[in-house]
Amino acid sequence: MRFLDGVLEDSRGADGIAALARRWTLEALDAGEVSPTLSAIPADRLSAIDVFAAAQDGDRLARTVLARLGERLARIAAILSSLLGVETVVVAGAIAEAIGPVLEHSRTALPRIAPRPTLNCGPA
Repeated sequence: MRFLDGVLEDSRGADGIAALARRWTLEALDAGEVSPTLSAIPADRLSAIDVFAAAQDGDRLARTVLARLGERLARIAAILSSLLGVETVVVAGAIAEAIGPVLEHSRTALPRIAPRPTLNCGPA
């Protein structure tokens, strides 16, 4: 899935949801964004579960990360659907039980990112 690097304009485009949640949270904190909950966790111990829990508790930074993850997942689903001709993309893995909020963002973003094509028939 290395082609995702270029398509998503991210040198680590194939990172999973958990890795991205952690990376994007740490990048935001390093850039000076504020999150009392997530800032209190040492960087080497911060996990995606921490980010998901903080979002559930209303943490603004964590919610922003989840929205960004939803956008990324929607783009990947659109790519896979287009390339493989599938209508359903199944998300699995260690973070699958907690991914509900990310899927909600993805389902909202997907029609904007990849609207269903309209087929027309011209004159024969």
